[in-house]
Amino acid sequence: MTMIALVSPGGAPGTTTTALAASLAWPGQVIMAECDPRGGALAAGYLAEHRDHVSGGLLEAGLALAHDPSPEAILPYLLTLPSARHWRLLPGLRDPRQAAQLDEVWPLLGDALLTAAGRHADVLVDLGHFGDRETPYALLDMAGLLVAVLRPTLRQVAALKPRLEGLGCGSGPGPALPIRLCVIGVGPYTPHDVSQALWNLPVLAHIPWDPRTAQLLSDGVGRPRRARTSSLIRAAATLAQTIRNSAGASLAADPAHGGRR
Repeated sequence: MTMIALVSPGGAPGTTTTALAASLAWPGQVIMAECDPRGGALAAGYLAEHRDHVSGGLLEAGLALAHDPSPEAILPYLLTLPSARHWRLLPGLRDPRQAAQLDEVWPLLGDALLTAAGRHADVLVDLGHFGDRETPYALLDMAGLLVAVLRPTLRQVAALKPRLEGLGCGSGPGPALPIRLCVIGVGPYTPHDVSQALWNLPVLAHIPWDPRTAQLLSDGVGRPRRARTSSLIRAAATLAQTIRNSAGASLAADPAHGGRR
């Protein structure tokens, strides 16, 4: 299938929570990978009750691939939960100081994730705050679609704009990597306003502000059954389907892009 990268301009708009919600609601098989070099959040949050099932994560997978570059080396580190068998997770770094050990390994990680996904699954990578030298650009090069997550505020738009310009937005025919937006919560501007301020990039979804469900997804606190019918989860399901459709359309238009196979 394809790799989809979720990023943010900083300011904690909820990228990891959005990526998790979308992956749990994914219309098919999916691998979610926490690849934010500033550290992961799910092992100590959403997965807190499943610590016994977490046998390493991004760092351990990267070190295994550095020792044995065959893509199969990543498989022991992909976590599956009984309640979501369509979903596999590569938990992120426990300590951001570990990111330096992955500098040369990001391409191997990307190839391994795509190989593990095969023809029947997608890969959703959470890169967190992007646009600086810590960003794993090797994964962006493999992605078939980039989804920028932000709040509808001037500060978030202003922070995102130069980062997207660095990828080619606003100059020439446009960036080689298809870019879409996901707007979180309410603010002084509408999703349409945000799109207009960012070269009319399409907004795939508007995720409502839902602190109770967000706390369940970020900290593992709350009732999972109640969350299934929440506005956040319903919006995340729409986002997941729209991302999948957009990624498929992008690959159909440019089959040479979208990840190494």
